[in-house]
Amino acid sequence: MAKRNGKDWQVEYEGTDGFFALVEQAPEAVLPAEEKQNLLAAKANTYATKTGLALPWKVGDSWFMGGGPHGDDGRSKPFNSIDFNGGDGTVLAPADGTVYRSCVKNGSALVKLVHANGFSTTYYHMTGLIKSKAGTKIKAGTKLGKIGTQLPCGGFASGPHVHFSLLKGKNKVPVNGMTIGGWTFKEGAQSYQGSASHAGQTVGTGRPMKNFGAGK
Repeated sequence: MAKRNGKDWQVEYEGTDGFFALVEQAPEAVLPAEEKQNLLAAKANTYATKTGLALPWKVGDSWFMGGGPHGDDGRSKPFNSIDFNGGDGTVLAPADGTVYRSCVKNGSALVKLVHANGFSTTYYHMTGLIKSKAGTKIKAGTKLGKIGTQLPCGGFASGPHVHFSLLKGKNKVPVNGMTIGGWTFKEGAQSYQGSASHAGQTVGTGRPMKNFGAGK
């Protein structure tokens, strides 16, 4: 959808905040009331899939989705996990949260952040972990650790990465259809497959993806 502002045009993609703002502003001569109602009805569903989370690295930088949606132990369901690697390997908090650790072993652990919106995220395989005590509140962008191949809770790792997982309470949340860092993820038929889309661009595993932050 587009709106002319003087000599310039404001163009917004479907499903974005800007798109819904233009829908609300559109006169009936441009967008009939029934059509406007139908489009705005999708707003609630769109927001339900937005996690309020950035991707777990520096906003504006690009990393790789080394492994698409998969389960916590690789092949289990739901597919609530994604593997990422890239940049200097520094893993950052994608939003404010309260930090906890489990499976503490040999300088590594499973790091968990509990966010105020009800979502929780976990980070596995890391080295150089955050030293804050359990229960400490941290800000978005705080360093959590570095990508690695550590296995304090068991499992496997074929190369340095962070195994990122999404939960709500104690429930594992499938990343399929969820928007994180501006990308909406789609699981594949098999573990580690799938893709992510942003503003008409779709990337698969092994492709770079820019972190657009929590508000996109």
